[in-house]
Amino acid sequence: MLVVGVRPPAGSGVARGRLQHLRLPSWVQEHLHPSAPLESPWVWRGFLGVTVLVVVLLVWLGVRHRRAGVRRCPTRRWVTRALSGAGVMLLVVLTGLALLNSYVGYFPTVTSLANVVTGGSSVPGSVTAAALGRRVGAHGDTLTVGDALPRHDSAVVSVNIGAPRLRVPVRDAYVYLPPGYGDPANAHRRYPVVYLIHGFPGRPADWMVAGGLPEVLNTLIADRLVGPMIVVAPDADGGFLHDSECLNQVNGPQVASYLTTTVVRYVDTHFRTIATRDGRAMGGASSGGYCALNLGLRYQDTFSTILAFEPYGDPGRSVITPLLAGSQALFRANSPSYYLAQMHLRHPAAAFLDAGGASTDDVRRVQALVRLLLARGVQVAFRAEPSQSHTWKEAVAGLPYGLYFAAQHLTAGRSYVSTGHHITTVGSPDRKKTDAFAQRYARQVARCRRLGAGYQPAGAPGSTKCTRPAHD
Repeated sequence: MLVVGVRPPAGSGVARGRLQHLRLPSWVQEHLHPSAPLESPWVWRGFLGVTVLVVVLLVWLGVRHRRAGVRRCPTRRWVTRALSGAGVMLLVVLTGLALLNSYVGYFPTVTSLANVVTGGSSVPGSVTAAALGRRVGAHGDTLTVGDALPRHDSAVVSVNIGAPRLRVPVRDAYVYLPPGYGDPANAHRRYPVVYLIHGFPGRPADWMVAGGLPEVLNTLIADRLVGPMIVVAPDADGGFLHDSECLNQVNGPQVASYLTTTVVRYVDTHFRTIATRDGRAMGGASSGGYCALNLGLRYQDTFSTILAFEPYGDPGRSVITPLLAGSQALFRANSPSYYLAQMHLRHPAAAFLDAGGASTDDVRRVQALVRLLLARGVQVAFRAEPSQSHTWKEAVAGLPYGLYFAAQHLTAGRSYVSTGHHITTVGSPDRKKTDAFAQRYARQVARCRRLGAGYQPAGAPGSTKCTRPAHD
């Protein structure tokens, strides 16, 4: 649902930005949301039912033994009670966690939960950088897919990036490579890059697992709604359970510099990227949405596009003492809601802002940021996701629109290449639904190609409609 009626203030003296409306085909939206069985309300309801049954059974056994005059030694009786109580408490905790996950949407599948519990790969199906080949060329030591992955498949690569001089230890990051990246025919092709920052508490894998990015982007690319792009999910904490708010901490980790220089330089060196501001977008959700807005505005020479899901206008006053050494000036200098009104934009900029429509306060907060951006001449798209609150579910609902917006504003973001029309789910747990959709779409593509060059599917999968877009 688009929230319109947000206008820039008059008399600002700056060319006003444009409020962009985004539309995706309704039949595509049905296939954009990853399978998430653990988010079903039946999971916590099941745990609740088991808990009630266990409590009833324990009470019944206790009454039965009492009436039968069964006597046990005190030690055995207390051990039984302790074990029974612990079991009931465990079920209560599991019920609460399942209820919370159903609301937040952090663990969508059993596989994603099992990987965290067992300490396995944070992103199922991901490969390490060590598994990829290397090619030394004019642009540096570039990682190549080689024989490590099928040439038409997408991939999620796990890398390690640190910056000791910035007081940031080596941290995990995940890099999504689009279908066709490993095809020798695309060996000289370069791709735009979207950086996505997690919230706090959070981890780099969140966008790949809870956000379902591989499945969503594979679908958008296969449907030719966006061109192939690289997506990077770095660690923004700067340390274990360190709420950095992506700031350069006084006498601490310089996370802002790490994300905008070290991570960007690593990605540009090791992958085939469009290494200019016009080829980069900065995005994030919740506190990561604030990070995207703040870093995207403050580092205009590095990023041209902003994707802010559930963003804040400042890092919160609680960071002033621990991160900014009590400096009000640094707080205001890192608060878009403060500095935007006087900010000078050196380059054209575009921003996508997304909020949960179920919260009036969230919508109003983001609308205020939209007005400030429009007043500075930024091209803005704003969505309020119906019935969504400040959770991962909101970010998942808005992600396809954010990626679609980025593709419209990044260099080569809408440039299509042949990827064999594969929809893969490397980095996503469930592929049955996506594979079935891929087969239907491939048949539709074949029918349209018989009509001539440039024709592509239109309408729902299985439809006989074909169209020839103006940009082909």
